[in-house]
Amino acid sequence: MQQWARIPKVMKTSWENLDMVPEAEEVSAIWNTARKTSWLWPRERRKVMCRALNGTTKNCIDYALVPKQWKISTLDTVALAGGDFDSHQKLAMASFRLRLKSAIQLQKKVPRFRTELLKNESTRNRYRINFYLAFNLENSSMNPEEIDLDTLAHESNEILIQTSETVLGRTNSSEKAWITDETIQMCKDKCAVANRQDRGSRDIS
Repeated sequence: MQQWARIPKVMKTSWENLDMVPEAEEVSAIWNTARKTSWLWPRERRKVMCRALNGTTKNCIDYALVPKQWKISTLDTVALAGGDFDSHQKLAMASFRLRLKSAIQLQKKVPRFRTELLKNESTRNRYRINFYLAFNLENSSMNPEEIDLDTLAHESNEILIQTSETVLGRTNSSEKAWITDETIQMCKDKCAVANRQDRGSRDIS
């Protein structure tokens, strides 16, 4: 299951007019300050897009600092409105979104048996007889008054598994065909209907 998280902007400086925009050396000092005082170390320089108030985007010269450990999970990096050099604001850091993946816990594969064989009446009778004989043979020497329900349930489960392995056998999901016979027949019927409609339209014309 995927979760979303939004990382806030680190630093944003604004000026009242273009005359107050700092020089390149001052902008470099701003970047150095943001690098040293934030959690962005080690960092990656990534090009960002400037999004205007009307929703349109255009190329922006600014770069955003993205930590390396979150580089793969970064979805998009968008500079806020006014982050372009033509405006009265300079953006030192843009906000960006991350996709966080929850930890996947591996599960033990559950054994599966070919239960579709039980649709056959002879196989179903053979399965019933084998289970009945194995269960009676296992519990023939037990006194009914001394039977423990937990032990009986465990032994019944073991007998059921052994009978399924003997009569039905195990199956693997990789052995399943990628397309069933029913789907193939449906495709053939669809093609036949399409051909009849095509022939009918040609006869009318």
